[in-house]
Amino acid sequence: MPKMSLGAYTFLKNPSDMTFLQKPRINSSAETYTSVAVFDWGVNWAGKKIKLTWGYISTVQYASMASIYEAGSIVIFDPQDGESHTFNVKVQNLNCNYHLQLTNTTRKFRKNVELDLLIIGEV
Repeated sequence: MPKMSLGAYTFLKNPSDMTFLQKPRINSSAETYTSVAVFDWGVNWAGKKIKLTWGYISTVQYASMASIYEAGSIVIFDPQDGESHTFNVKVQNLNCNYHLQLTNTTRKFRKNVELDLLIIGEV
């Protein structure tokens, strides 16, 4: 599978897990005195939340993702999932743990990494 990209950054390692990409149905309902009113605006990418997770990644990849998160800008996400969709997204959250027991001196890692994206729209 080709490497995913977020903004100008191409992941060194793709996530091990990701939310399934499917347009959510936007709807709501309200109870009335004798019935229920249903509002349905169909399916739309806007507002869909995507979670990407990694068991571990290098500190280099984490730092690149952190700089996108800290910038707070809307960036393009290309999931490279074979569906030809790319999205304007906002990085909402980035979390991880230190990998304290690693003794490899040439590389450092972060573990249990979670990146949360909010789709603003399709490109």
